[in-house]
Amino acid sequence: MSRKKRPRIYTLVTPVIHEEFPPNSVCTRGVLTTWGIPPSHTGDERPGRRLSWRARTHTTAGLLCAFALLSSAPGRAQVPEEDRNFYLKEVLKGETGSIRSLLLDSQETLWIGSQAGLFFLREEGVVRADGEDRAGMVNALLESQGTVWAGGEKGLFRVGRDGMRRVPGDETRLIYALSESGGSLWLGARNGLFRIADGTVGKHTDAKTGAVTALLEDGVTLWVGTNGLLMQKAGRLEPVKGVETGWVRALLRSGSDLWIGADEGVFRVVDERPVRVEGDRTGRVYALEATPGGKVWIGAFNGLFSVEDSRILHKGSDDVKGILSLYADGDTLWIGALRGLFRWRAGEVVPVPGEPTGWVGTLLKNGETLWIGAEKGLFRLRDGKTVRVDTPVEHSSQH
Repeated sequence: MSRKKRPRIYTLVTPVIHEEFPPNSVCTRGVLTTWGIPPSHTGDERPGRRLSWRARTHTTAGLLCAFALLSSAPGRAQVPEEDRNFYLKEVLKGETGSIRSLLLDSQETLWIGSQAGLFFLREEGVVRADGEDRAGMVNALLESQGTVWAGGEKGLFRVGRDGMRRVPGDETRLIYALSESGGSLWLGARNGLFRIADGTVGKHTDAKTGAVTALLEDGVTLWVGTNGLLMQKAGRLEPVKGVETGWVRALLRSGSDLWIGADEGVFRVVDERPVRVEGDRTGRVYALEATPGGKVWIGAFNGLFSVEDSRILHKGSDDVKGILSLYADGDTLWIGALRGLFRWRAGEVVPVPGEPTGWVGTLLKNGETLWIGAEKGLFRLRDGKTVRVDTPVEHSSQH
């Protein structure tokens, strides 16, 4: 008998972000942003180099993330389920894998959405929360009225004292974003916009949005990022005209301005109308962050930028590119990038030493602790260095 061939799926190892990787959600302090997952960077930067199947079966969780996302890209061929399960069983072996989202709830529990499921932090380490009802890859986390919601590869899950359960009627396909607006919970997914009503998940009937990659509720309007920008008014979805964004990956409200980070760069909307932004050389934008003083920072493929006097200015070294996440902390800006964690202070971008994180996709601070969600797991900043948090193999339905 002839041996059955596995599908030929290649991953480039150059440290750049490619179109085949769909947007993915990261929640930082309740602001939902989206970014594309880079392929694993192995240190070999030869353009176009490919990995053989044999080599891929022995790679780390960083490559697993790329395969899982490739399988879920809108309009792309999917990796067969049995192949993805093979990777999870043979390589992850109980660890979290890459971190997709972080949430600190009202009880100060740190929730961790990862490629391998949902986890939370206890004194003894990171503990699995989804038990036997595995959620798959968890992209987005949200707390609403004391309940933690987790969305991702296998739909929407509600976390309670009785454990973690999928919400009835859920027909979503790969959730990218979660938001609360008008007393309802909204879901952005590969197959459109959904909301929870009467305890079940229903699809928004107004418009065929396609994949919804980012959501932001600013107290008045629900902004919907897709291949363009939509806004919900009086229960209806309407396009924001004149904003040709490509895929929207980040949304930020700063004062009266709405900032949009997208494939085509950065955009600004004032009073529901687009306003031209001067000096945009950002390229694809993955992260937006505002300081208490109103300064807007931009994390993009082409590096770190800030908005000053309505112009976009490049900051720091040209060596720091592929910025995926930002966190403003007093006079310090923490920067998550393809090449790890960096810090901006006093006009200079410097790498943060410590254990290697791989790419850093989400950042969250609780008190004096900076939590770092990265390609190689969960890290914290201790004595100015990155330290990996141990992840024991443990299952629990209680928190």
